[in-house]
Amino acid sequence: GASLGRLQGTALDSEVRRLAFAEYRGMTRQISENRYFSQSLDLHAAMGATAGEDWRRAVATVGLGAGIGRVGMLTEFTYGTMRHETLGFERFLVGGMRPLLFDESILSQRVYLPAVPQGVLSGSEVAMLRTNVRLGLLHPYFWIISTDEAFQEWYRVVGLERELNLESIPLGRLPRIQAVLGAGYLLDEPFKERVRGYLSVRYRP
Repeated sequence: GASLGRLQGTALDSEVRRLAFAEYRGMTRQISENRYFSQSLDLHAAMGATAGEDWRRAVATVGLGAGIGRVGMLTEFTYGTMRHETLGFERFLVGGMRPLLFDESILSQRVYLPAVPQGVLSGSEVAMLRTNVRLGLLHPYFWIISTDEAFQEWYRVVGLERELNLESIPLGRLPRIQAVLGAGYLLDEPFKERVRGYLSVRYRP
């Protein structure tokens, strides 16, 4: 894919951003009666120029999952790196909700963590380990993230999510609604020992 845009902000005054990217997503699953095992691999490579400065970025995620009936667990490890440490907008930025109005691929430097505000961590490299458990309607999770150069300092979050899916009703022209309601308990500074809630709602025709 490709993107051409103009950035507005306090640090970027109407600067042009050019981007080209390629992605691969693959998953295999083995099913036996009510048990399953899954393996996944996501790869993202991007290159471009922002405010006249060239940069490159690569992100890879490996996932392993297993489950029995309505109980399951998914563990994913993500590593990302970029070339151009001084270009602030293209550095990895941790925190905030997933975007609802545009494709995530054009901002692959964003690492979404809804329990904390955007910008809680940033750096030219990122490593993240996340484990999500499915217990019926509830989904406990544990995430650890680092942007430290030596990956010696980690930001940890434990939390709980609930997903709601309401199918569309053509007769009443009501869209399909997907909502995620959750809360996270933060184990490190900033916001240490605080509980932060979040809600995301997406409409699909």
